Amino acid sequence: MKHVLISLLAGTTVAACQTTLQAPIIDAPERISWEGSPRIIVRGLAPGETYELEAERVGVWDNQTTERSELIYLADNRGRIDTSKLAPKDMDEADAYLPIRTMGLVRETLADLEPGQLRLTVSDKTDAVIVERVVGIGPDLNAIETEMLSPSFPGAFVMKPAGAEEKLPVLVLLGGSEGGDGSARASGPLFAEQGFAVLGLPYYSPAWFGQQAQIPELPRGFTELPIDYLEGAVSEVRKRSDIKADKLLLMGGSKGAEYVLLAASLIPDSSTGGGFCGIVADVPSDVVWEGWGPGTAEGGTSGFSWRGEALPFVPYVDMGRAWTAKTHTR
Repeated sequence: MKHVLISLLAGTTVAACQTTLQAPIIDAPERISWEGSPRIIVRGLAPGETYELEAERVGVWDNQTTERSELIYLADNRGRIDTSKLAPKDMDEADAYLPIRTMGLVRETLADLEPGQLRLTVSDKTDAVIVERVVGIGPDLNAIETEMLSPSFPGAFVMKPAGAEEKLPVLVLLGGSEGGDGSARASGPLFAEQGFAVLGLPYYSPAWFGQQAQIPELPRGFTELPIDYLEGAVSEVRKRSDIKADKLLLMGGSKGAEYVLLAASLIPDSSTGGGFCGIVADVPSDVVWEGWGPGTAEGGTSGFSWRGEALPFVPYVDMGRAWTAKTHTR
């Protein structure tokens, strides 16, 4: 701050303030996570001017895509944007999470960012970038170690905090109809960071839209998938010396939620693959639905089985016609 003396006609002298703007900077944590508010502050802006704050990262589910948000802010009278105090243009309330929470999927590859990095960029009203910064986002992957469970369970892995010395509770994590291990690998670090040993258990691996199946040893179709498979995987992970065998939870999303509810209902507590102390079913169904995939007829088979027998199921009525209609309206 520089002080300039001004002589007035009356002969008095006062001090006036002339502000020297600092170069714009982005003040943010070195790593943004859900543990604390991801407060982002941009300093050194022109008071009252509009700026675009862009956040982008490599897609969590597919590294060939980008997750991105673009929010417009009006700098306050101190030349700052504080995401925890200022609401973006056309929004009513400030929310520090908005730049992260509003990121949408873009079919674009970010070759200059690694998974786990977040780029914050500020542009002025001419679309010129005036400042950018790259920080970490989500768990620190360097603090997490992963190993495969057993050849008997293709693609299954155990993920836990690196160097953990105490025995850990186990969270068995199942994805949905997307198949493969992508869902468990994307969300597993969040739970490993919290002190869980995560058993990521892929249970089928489709070849969607002509692509190769990620895990060829697993079933291609969602047809009579054996609940016994989870029972066997839990028995296997209980052999490990680094886990608490009596602290084992199940968590599944969508079709995986169907799976874990069935597992909790059917696997006896007396089994070495049973005796769960908690179940989380994320967007489940209240019924077993029909199966689908190569070689199945519509309405002809169940999605799950138990002890070699197909479970009773509810058919998808007119699903083929619905998919045909959806395809023709694109």
